[in-house]
Amino acid sequence: MFCAMSKYGIVVLVLFHAFQYAVSCLNDISYKCTNEEQCVRVYGNTKSASESHVFSTLSNCRLLCGKYGPLWPRPTGHVTLGKETTVVNLLNLRFEQDFINQTTEGTTILREIKMYFLRNLRKAFQTQILHESTPGMPIIIKIQITSNETNLSWYVDESYELKISIENLTTVVTTIEAKTIFGTRHGFETLLQLFTTVNSSVNILSQANIIDQPIYAHRGLLIDTARNYIPIKCLKRQIDAMAASKLNVFHWHITDTQSFPMQFDTVPEMIFYGAYSKEEVYCQNDIKSIIKYAKYRGIRVILELDAPAHAGNGWQWGPEKDLGNLAVCVNQKPWRNFCIEPPCGQLNPINPNLYTVLQQIYKDIAEMNKEESVIHMGGDEVFFGCWNATAEIINYLMDHNLGRTEQDFLT
Repeated sequence: MFCAMSKYGIVVLVLFHAFQYAVSCLNDISYKCTNEEQCVRVYGNTKSASESHVFSTLSNCRLLCGKYGPLWPRPTGHVTLGKETTVVNLLNLRFEQDFINQTTEGTTILREIKMYFLRNLRKAFQTQILHESTPGMPIIIKIQITSNETNLSWYVDESYELKISIENLTTVVTTIEAKTIFGTRHGFETLLQLFTTVNSSVNILSQANIIDQPIYAHRGLLIDTARNYIPIKCLKRQIDAMAASKLNVFHWHITDTQSFPMQFDTVPEMIFYGAYSKEEVYCQNDIKSIIKYAKYRGIRVILELDAPAHAGNGWQWGPEKDLGNLAVCVNQKPWRNFCIEPPCGQLNPINPNLYTVLQQIYKDIAEMNKEESVIHMGGDEVFFGCWNATAEIINYLMDHNLGRTEQDFLT
């Protein structure tokens, strides 16, 4: 029995030492910049840890590894990144701006851009900022904008040039030059990527010159809030993520067959019949707040009211108001006979009252999103089988000497 216990004891002792060794290796991780300009983990206390291409943290490695470092999306123009960092004191940061013929809105947007930048810095380096005695150079961020354009469109100039240098060996000077305030915003987003932590201090790249402008004028993300209601605070969080990647169009698929959560004071029946609940509604102030929030991050909001298919719940109230069927095939089963995907519902094109309601809805949307020139009208998955199974539509076709083919419906 004693011998058996001794064997088990030896095994346990070996495993214990192996575990200790593994933990010590994990606690001594460094990161190596490879020839492929990738950062890979290096375990254990190796002599290579003192080499210039080996770094104590992943963020330091990413910042100083390769031609483009951590920059995302990758700039499209000239890029020069230095291979050294400088300790800075974020409590000693100031802005200098040259904004020609600035408008009231331009001033507001620029203030929001600077607040966004500072919030993200505080979030990333909160521990370091809390210590007022933190050593490091002061930072000056110079902003130069040559146009007072504040309207977002496919034609707005989003280019910028970002420079970082050490002035008189005492101050980090960053310059962001752009034609519009939206190019300036992208420059600040890039600047956020050039900070890191070294030995519990905030560091910034000592030298950089980046020229950048997007290749595509439309860089969008579609979010569907009709099938699944998404709270406003979650949408704003997603818009922040879009801004971090320099996306510029939030395509808001706000209505569908499943629900109509968009409130209109002129047509209150839409949410009464279409919203999942009283709490799952986007009032007009909610929508306006999203539009403003997105614009401060260089993002347009294109609202989509899906039609003529994908229009069911929310449109059932016509008969009750003596307006006839505004939509047909709503929630009909078996669904495959009436739509491409359930639940079914399609606007009734022969009902003139439908166009009066649509006119009011589109007018209210245009009022909510005054600066946007585009409203997305859906148009997908129109199912002629629905109209072909609706008596009033079939009778209309017959009265107008039309048949029931696809061409007849398109006519």
